[in-house]
Amino acid sequence: MDTTFGDLLDGAWTHLGGATMHAHPQLAGDITAVAKDACRSLTARLARCAEDFARADDIAQPIHEASRLLIRLGGHTSAAAAAHPLALHLRAASTSWGAAGDMLATHFTRRGDAPRSDWAAVISDEQVRDGLLSEVADHALALVAVMDRSGMTRDLDTQTACSLLRSSALRCAARSGDAPSLRAVPLHEPPWPPQPVPQEAQTPHELSAGVIDGSDALRALCHRPQEFSPRQWQRTALAASVITDIAAKSLTQLTRRCYE
Repeated sequence: MDTTFGDLLDGAWTHLGGATMHAHPQLAGDITAVAKDACRSLTARLARCAEDFARADDIAQPIHEASRLLIRLGGHTSAAAAAHPLALHLRAASTSWGAAGDMLATHFTRRGDAPRSDWAAVISDEQVRDGLLSEVADHALALVAVMDRSGMTRDLDTQTACSLLRSSALRCAARSGDAPSLRAVPLHEPPWPPQPVPQEAQTPHELSAGVIDGSDALRALCHRPQEFSPRQWQRTALAASVITDIAAKSLTQLTRRCYE
């Protein structure tokens, strides 16, 4: 069975539960800093789902503000701090929500203004949007509990961020109800194969359309029906980040050679 939106939500809840177990006020400063950065990442992804798919700016705005306040100050971070279970679980919860948002995005065009599958109508349904907001708010409130438990709220910025995440709008959204159909949303897989490389010069608009079509085709090739667990999502994301980093370094070197 393929991974669904609900599977990714379950993964996020599991990791928030793990973060709660490893959160306590006596954590070292560098561990707290790394965990705070993971909280920033998670809030940014929660805000994205509230804004892009639930169209709820009143919910997304306080989460965005909280994310900006959770910026980690500069400083050396030890490998032990980065590998602490609290930070690992918070980063994993953030990854789950990032993948969940990416999954919803596959059902809409790049700008989110038109559907690309029948599931787009389900995602846009008012009850499903309320269910999505409920999940966003529930996770935001659970994150506040983790930050309180771990002693992150000693500084003023984090205290303010927690107040924003506890706002009345989020508390009301957390009680907005459940949407079973939201949990069933799968990854959209475009049916078309990759197009051949054009042999004639194209306009910038045609090239842009070709890049988008090629990206969709690659996504289709990489996500044919198969067992694809949340752990495999994370491994795929890590591999993609490595490939992107190598490509960026290669382009940098080629640019330098051109100037030389």
